Amino acid sequence: MLCSIDISGSGGGSGLCFSFKCTPMQIFISLFLVMLVVGTIICVILACCLQCSSGRPSEANADFICRDSVKCHNGEKYPFETGVWSFRYYQYDKWHGPYRVLLTFDRSLGKVTGQGTDDVGSFTFDGIFSSENFRLALTQQYEAGTGDPTQNLGHTSTIQLTWNSDNNQFEGAWYVRTHKYSGDGEFELKFEADSIPLLNTNNEC
Repeated sequence: MLCSIDISGSGGGSGLCFSFKCTPMQIFISLFLVMLVVGTIICVILACCLQCSSGRPSEANADFICRDSVKCHNGEKYPFETGVWSFRYYQYDKWHGPYRVLLTFDRSLGKVTGQGTDDVGSFTFDGIFSSENFRLALTQQYEAGTGDPTQNLGHTSTIQLTWNSDNNQFEGAWYVRTHKYSGDGEFELKFEADSIPLLNTNNEC
């Protein structure tokens, strides 16, 4: 038995038409309307998924640093040096920085701490790193009431970086998610070799 679908308004108006009585134009219009509705639903679902994932890394910091790097780092210089580093980040279609920050790496614990100031405000760094995979994950906590009041919400920023020996720096992304803003972008962190004499001078009694 052949089945047909003919959906029309109760008042005789036209609607979706898929029966043998429908003209080719009616069938074409009906198919177009169905695809339009389905496409709209898919777009709404994708938009919701993007909104929910915006500003959040795909994995936790501990999982990120444990993931094996694609590139083998055997024989490379150990990159986790205590001293002055400079970083910059990409947001609002432009690079911000570089800004200087003093980082202290604890090899035995695999932890890093630091503090500094950028165009958002004053902040502290707390993070973890992997000496095997050359990966670094930071939590940047901004101090409320410092810097730019429109940007500084006293929020935290998650930063996940991988060592790039070709550029001699850590590269990756930052992630921010608050009740007012969510987003992510590129992040670069580079050690300043000339900071070692400066640190020794500052530490003299």
